[in-house]
Amino acid sequence: MGKSWQRISDERGIPLNDQYFMVRCETTEKMYEFRKRMEKEYGLELIDAASGGIPYGAGMFINLNSGLMFYCNLGVNNLSGPWIGNKAISMDEFVQIAEIYRKHTEKGLFDFRKSFDKENDSIVNGKSFLFFIDRPEQRGWKCLDDPVYELRALDPNLDIMENVHTGHLEETGYAIQVFTETDEQRRIVMEYLNLRNIKTCLSVHDDWACVMNNRSGRTRGYAKIHYCTKEDPVESNTGYNIHWENGRWTGHILFMVLGYVRTKHPELNQIVNGGFVIQTGIGKQTDN
Repeated sequence: MGKSWQRISDERGIPLNDQYFMVRCETTEKMYEFRKRMEKEYGLELIDAASGGIPYGAGMFINLNSGLMFYCNLGVNNLSGPWIGNKAISMDEFVQIAEIYRKHTEKGLFDFRKSFDKENDSIVNGKSFLFFIDRPEQRGWKCLDDPVYELRALDPNLDIMENVHTGHLEETGYAIQVFTETDEQRRIVMEYLNLRNIKTCLSVHDDWACVMNNRSGRTRGYAKIHYCTKEDPVESNTGYNIHWENGRWTGHILFMVLGYVRTKHPELNQIVNGGFVIQTGIGKQTDN
């Protein structure tokens, strides 16, 4: 038996009045095919909010903000409330809406604003990528295998916040958040994630974020974010919480050290060959 929508909303921190579309699918067979298309093309997630024992009708509730969808039951309002327009729309109409929504979010055409301290405001109000990756202990030359050092070896100007986490630290562990200012920096970060076989990341644009498939570029779960800091540790009840209580900005890294990183990891040259030439001190130079 599926959970009630109220319970799912509570578990996922989604407001009960977060609006859904009701999509008319004509037949249950078309509904199942439509669901597969929504998963594949738009990264939507199917949840079970159905009433047990009551057969499905040929319709779905879909929310673009949370990226969730669930089947309707015959004669039962699983949503327990109104939906957008209080009128079902066709599958084709929903696809048009989803395309408009995706184009607007991908191009950052929404008005994203966040109150933050002046020192970090210009960096935070932009694009960044938050991802989880194994890192070595920071002892001696083990730093040459550190993803933070590898990313700086690709672009020494990248701003990187270390020791970031989302939600419960015991479940997620620590992540790094890489801030980008140009399309070239974003390309470098995305190619690095694929090189290191990191399948998903949290893509952040100002105070909104979504889970992104790094290989396909598809996104899901678009929602607001809330930064938790030592001064403001309280989590938000909705969207994503990014914890900076233990975070720190990556400091200066000597170009000589970055040269050692490029020499030890020649696979990085698949991403970028230029940038800088440094005598590493071990008989050869980094590729130029």
